[in-house]
Formats: sequence, structure tokens, C-alpha cells
Amino acid sequence: MAEITSLRDAMKEGRISERADLSNYDGDSKVLLWRINDMLDAITGPFVVASKYIRDIGKGKIPPIITDSYSGDFAAIKNDINTVIE
Repeated sequence: MAEITSLRDAMKEGRISERADLSNYDGDSKVLLWRINDMLDAITGPFVVASKYIRDIGKGKIPPIITDSYSGDFAAIKNDINTVIE
């Protein structure tokens, strides 16, 4: 539970690249933490891409259209950024 609390605190503090260290766990605990890490990767990956694109646009550099495949709300963010680029 301490590892999950640490991850939650990291997310609240904006340290979105932080992940659980799986080397200290085994069995169900390791599987649970791996799934949490995987979930965090799925959430933060699109935000990192969006942040880079917004930063580039803010500096006057027009990046290429985002061609990565996203679903749901992430697809909406991608489409909105692509609209700005176009």
C-alpha cells in the first residue's frame, strides 16, 4: 500500500514519470503494481505528446500532424491539436 500511496502522491505533485519499483515485490503485489505502472503509462504517454506539441506551437514551430492512434478523450485531444496545426 505504501508504494501505491507514493505513486498517488507523485501524480498529485506532477511527477507523472514516476513508477513503482517492481524489483521489491513478487506474486500478486508485483502484478498489481505492474498493472498500475501500465495504466500510468497509458495515461501519461498522450499527455507527454500533447505537451510537446503545445510547447512547439507556443514557440512558433508548427509540428507535423499527430498520426499516433488514440481512443476516447485522448483522440479528442489529438484531433484538437491537429486542428490547430492545420
